[in-house]
Amino acid sequence: QIQQVGDPLEVFTTPKTVEIAKFLNAGNILPAGVLPEANSAGADWMLLPRNAFQIVGSGGDVSATLKDTVFIDGRFEVSVEFKGERVTFFSDTRPDANTRIELNVQTDQIVPLQG
Repeated sequence: QIQQVGDPLEVFTTPKTVEIAKFLNAGNILPAGVLPEANSAGADWMLLPRNAFQIVGSGGDVSATLKDTVFIDGRFEVSVEFKGERVTFFSDTRPDANTRIELNVQTDQIVPLQG
């Protein structure tokens, strides 16, 4: 069954459903209520690409607990947990282990998803 038609970049960056986003491993799939910005689109789920997060010193949009850090291809893949959800993103700097970190979320990159 065809679920979405478009050029490859369009489908990868703006999948329409949770199934497509999972199949493409397009990023972090979270319930829309985790970040209220996604609720305005009327979606139950949202996709946050791995490049939508940035570690900041203080005063971030979200406070998260560091879970894991892996060095891959010249950058760090960072896994954190906030509001009961685990997300993964890339960072040029390595955060300190077992700490709370502050993140800014680029809300303009949120993609609403249909269940």
